[in-house]
Amino acid sequence: MTLMTDLLSKAKVVFRDGSMGDELAVCAYCCVPSDKVKKLLRAPLAMLSREDIYAYLDAAQVMDDSILIRQMKYLLPRILELMVEGVDLRHSTEITLDKCYFDRAAWTVKEREFMQRFALAYFETQFETDRPQIVAEVVLMFHLAGLDVSHLLSHWLLCLNRYRPYALCGLVELLSDIDITGRCSNAFSNAAFSRKLTQWLSDSQTRLQIVDAIVGQLDAYEAAGLDMWLCEVAFCWLTEWDVQDE
Repeated sequence: MTLMTDLLSKAKVVFRDGSMGDELAVCAYCCVPSDKVKKLLRAPLAMLSREDIYAYLDAAQVMDDSILIRQMKYLLPRILELMVEGVDLRHSTEITLDKCYFDRAAWTVKEREFMQRFALAYFETQFETDRPQIVAEVVLMFHLAGLDVSHLLSHWLLCLNRYRPYALCGLVELLSDIDITGRCSNAFSNAAFSRKLTQWLSDSQTRLQIVDAIVGQLDAYEAAGLDMWLCEVAFCWLTEWDVQDE
């Protein structure tokens, strides 16, 4: 049994207290079609399709957070399963889990700890993709879900040391979206995410590891078919930050 398979199996136990109740916590009038409303409320979880889950996640919230979170607990095992299968559940990766509010008291310590483990395992799989920008999008996705992403950023640095080209490619993509003040230009980023990145990149050892990876892995980076100009931008960005710190 793989780690991800094991986590998906455990999700059904961890989130067993979730339920849908008699009404959706999201708009069932103009956002979710009536046939999907009935299916979301009555069908077995395993029978919910990508389209059913998409309709729920993309709909406007109309009830208080406690009701929404109870329903998200019920849906999460299926949501995580579809994510692992590579299915898009929102029009943008970053907002896939933005209805979770994992930082709220309605989630137990056990549930949040499970999601931290899942986040790391899921994040690890993104280094195998040929779309490096997805790596940063996944970090932002878990941040917007209400999770602490510090362990994801730390793991990203570890992957740089293991000479995994797409770990470097994804990081270079992220740096190209950050201005010299530390603000991330991603449309879904918020001030808290920019502060998290600024704190991470303000550490001189973090910047040194990234610079060493850029210098040491240029051949692998170029072999991956990615834009060397972005690599130059990232290198300049890091060295300019160094100058500001002195």
